[in-house]
Amino acid sequence: MFQDSGIANSIEFLSSWKTETQFSEGGTQTSEIVIDHKETQSHATADAVCQTEEVIPDEIVIEDDSPELLSFLLHVEEDVTAQLLRNAQSHAFDGYDVIWGDESSSVTCTHSLAHADIKGTLEVTSVSWNSTGSVVLAGYGKHDIEGFCTEKGFMCSWNIDRRNVKADKPDTVIEFPSCVVSVEAHPSKPGLTAVGTFNGVVFLVDTAQASGMEVVYNSPQDGKCHTEPISQMKWLVNSDVHRRETYQLVTVGGDGKVLVWDYSAPRTGATLTLGARHLVKTKDVPGFGAGRDRRAAMDVELGLTSVSFSCENNSTFVTGTDSGGVLKCGLKNDAPRLVGAAGIDLGESSPVTLPFASHGGPVYSVASSPFHRNMFLTASTDGTVRLYSHLDTKPLLIVEPGGGYLFDVEWSISRPMVFWASTSDGRILVYDLNASRLKPVASLEVSAKGTPVYCTSRNSQRPRLLASGDGEGQIKIWNLSDELAKDQGSELQALNDMDV
Repeated sequence: MFQDSGIANSIEFLSSWKTETQFSEGGTQTSEIVIDHKETQSHATADAVCQTEEVIPDEIVIEDDSPELLSFLLHVEEDVTAQLLRNAQSHAFDGYDVIWGDESSSVTCTHSLAHADIKGTLEVTSVSWNSTGSVVLAGYGKHDIEGFCTEKGFMCSWNIDRRNVKADKPDTVIEFPSCVVSVEAHPSKPGLTAVGTFNGVVFLVDTAQASGMEVVYNSPQDGKCHTEPISQMKWLVNSDVHRRETYQLVTVGGDGKVLVWDYSAPRTGATLTLGARHLVKTKDVPGFGAGRDRRAAMDVELGLTSVSFSCENNSTFVTGTDSGGVLKCGLKNDAPRLVGAAGIDLGESSPVTLPFASHGGPVYSVASSPFHRNMFLTASTDGTVRLYSHLDTKPLLIVEPGGGYLFDVEWSISRPMVFWASTSDGRILVYDLNASRLKPVASLEVSAKGTPVYCTSRNSQRPRLLASGDGEGQIKIWNLSDELAKDQGSELQALNDMDV
């Protein structure tokens, strides 16, 4: 049945259960994609602003006469009153002043003002801010006049809050028969300004008159009043038992006189009423005649250059003299009235109560601290700024800026430890006693030509603003930095610690 493999034909056994797989080939193709390029452009657009009207809600007053509310108020009245009294006696926020506005880290000059017709011919002798803090006033004159003055003087004003401030054209200009030496704005009447002239006449100018700027008062011209330039003026505010405020104007001059003028409602063309007269003579200053012929100096008047009142006492003031003296004075001094030749009563008394250590040159500026009743600064042509206390005749601190003569010194209105001084080389040097007692923290270049900066004025309503006037007839408004304008805390205590 089976044989060897040598059989020529092979035998194959096919599977009876597995089927053979069949294959076939096919193909497919998608439709062709057609691409087309086209351009498109968006429509033009425009922006518009819409503002709704301010909606002022009606005031809703809810009345509640319920006995429960009355009972509650009567129950807490005693505790609330006691707490309010404690708050009124607290000094936690003394010296703190909120400063609204954008923060600034540098001092900038915001305005440079000048009267184009007199720029370069007259100097800015005095600057002052009105009671609203928006108008700066400047007096124009000369410092190198000897004898009687025949030059005309001017007082100009600019409102820096106006939209278009004209830097070379003042809002108001008034002319005076002699050079203007000092200007002092009224502390509460925005339009009223006192003007002191070289020839010793005091004018009160009111810019709030319906007909424009008018001179409403002027001082009489006789031997009882000033016969020399009126160096400086200060307004005094007094209150009676009914809390009604009255005002007096105090003037000092190169004739040694301290005059107190009474002020009432303005009447055009009226004459100022002289309320009190004081006279500073060399014999009233202890030690003045040392090494000199005292008899020859007995009746010599001391030229007064500046005046500043204590922040807490309207009767106490400090004055500087053209001989370098620094004198503490009082308006209510009980010293005997001065008697002249042949026993004639001069109607004047000496206000001097205490002399301080003198400077080596004329004292052109004194400034009492607005925060401390005893502290005051002086600036002199000897190139030093001195810090004094009413409790010691010797200075507590002497600063030598090295900028030549010093013409003005003033405290910050918001920081108890900050003050500045103006120099004869065209700068304002700002000092922060918290940072350094010897070096200024800022130096403001007022005049590029290096002409003297004769006067500065702080703004009592806006602590950041400082005005300066120079020998070129230019007024600049400076915006102080936050560091120099905002209270840093504990400054008043630091100033107290410097006092003896």
